[in-house]
Amino acid sequence: MKTQTFKPKVETEKQIQDYLLKRLVAAGWLAVRQNSGMQMIGAPGRQRPFLAYTIANNGAHGGVTDVWACRENKILLVEVKNAKGKARPSQENFARLAADCGTVVYLVRSKDDVDNLLREISA
Repeated sequence: MKTQTFKPKVETEKQIQDYLLKRLVAAGWLAVRQNSGMQMIGAPGRQRPFLAYTIANNGAHGGVTDVWACRENKILLVEVKNAKGKARPSQENFARLAADCGTVVYLVRSKDDVDNLLREISA
């Protein structure tokens, strides 16, 4: 008899993010996916980075959370990582800036984390 071992499928950041956005909208939140990546512009061989935003507090060009949401005078900032993803220093810096303002940055690594977060903020 031949046996086969199955590895559990790891959720991608995109799958987790899409699930988060759908759940937030279904719960009545205004949900925004922050496209915080850097884009290269210019002719081939002469390309340069185009940064879509700057954090006014410190001049940083990165680290803003993946998802912003608001509802009933509440703001929700969520960083999405897969099971093995690690926050960049710029993301940790943004979380500190948000904490200094009294805002929590949540980190979710799975659809289960999303469900737990939504239960926590609804309580």
